[in-house]
Amino acid sequence: MVLLVTPFIIGLFFLPYSVNIKLKKGVKISLLILNFTYGIIYFLQKGLQYFSPLWSGNNPEIYRRY
Repeated sequence: MVLLVTPFIIGLFFLPYSVNIKLKKGVKISLLILNFTYGIIYFLQKGLQYFSPLWSGNNPEIYRRY
């Protein structure tokens, strides 16, 4: 479970503070949204990689593409 939660922490906290651009408030909010969506996409890819054997049963084609 720690491996699945880590992308959210990276997407939400690490990238905005590492960039740390002093811009308008809207640009910072959009950066946060972009990092959050990246975290969700990364989480979905890794989560499907871990959980799709349970969902697919005997069909390895679903999680082999990741």
